[in-house]
Amino acid sequence: MGRDLSRVVVVGSIGVDLVTYAARLPVRGETVIGDSCERFPGGKGANQAVAAALAGATTVIVGAVGDDADGEFMRSVLAKYGIDQAGVETVPVATHLALITVAGDGNQIVVVPGADRAIDAGRVAALRFEKGDVCVAQGETTAEVVRNCFSAARAQGAVTLFNPAPAADDARPLMPLAEVIVVNEVECAFFARMPFDPGNAEGLLNAAKRTLALRPEQTLIMTLGARGVLALLGNRVVECDGRTVEAVDSTGAGDCFVGTLAAAVARGSTAADGIGEANAAAALSVGKKGALASFPDRRRVLEFLSR
Repeated sequence: MGRDLSRVVVVGSIGVDLVTYAARLPVRGETVIGDSCERFPGGKGANQAVAAALAGATTVIVGAVGDDADGEFMRSVLAKYGIDQAGVETVPVATHLALITVAGDGNQIVVVPGADRAIDAGRVAALRFEKGDVCVAQGETTAEVVRNCFSAARAQGAVTLFNPAPAADDARPLMPLAEVIVVNEVECAFFARMPFDPGNAEGLLNAAKRTLALRPEQTLIMTLGARGVLALLGNRVVECDGRTVEAVDSTGAGDCFVGTLAAAVARGSTAADGIGEANAAAALSVGKKGALASFPDRRRVLEFLSR
């Protein structure tokens, strides 16, 4: 018997963010004095799973944590949000750690994947999906893990959503397996191998057609931060304006967008229809410190949209 509701199944990273705040980012070789340092739950997989759960989706996460205090901490966080973590292994490798500096002019992030790279790709290949489920993956695991989860999802009628971040060459051959691809403007330029004006929809269209070689039925979504979102659906470009908010910490905003979008698709919306809600959730998330700790629930997002 099938389920009444489709799920969001996130295959990806689970870890801890150590975040320092400073007046500005250091240039190469420079040391700056910071204002504070805080520890937050993170990892792109965990972030996206929490965003999907807050957006109302039944959410499952598949990944790995280390047999350490950070791993225990992240398990408790996932439990708090009601996320099914039966697919999370404990492995003899340190839990994922991200070192983040946040300043008024942006942020800098260094990720040490640790347990993320120890996820059993064979176990991922055996995942069970139902038609209408949404399978989400990112670039912090291995290409084999992404390939296996997307292949299993597609074979069983699930929607595949790929957020190839951090951008890397081994993500290129995985793009044909994704029905929806979400990147920011820096990642899009990397994969397109060409600079273009992200404010020019025609430039995005050309980059996708000539270099990303997307099929007409695939959807490419490019997040532009405060400037909003561009989505390419075949030859049609959909634009969603940015929303004015007071930015405190942009860490995790892209993950908030991805998870909220996945939840919308699991409810039956198209990716194009879901970008407005995802864009609003991401905008709200930059108003608080931390990644998933800053994500809004759907009630707050809908109230924000109504204003």
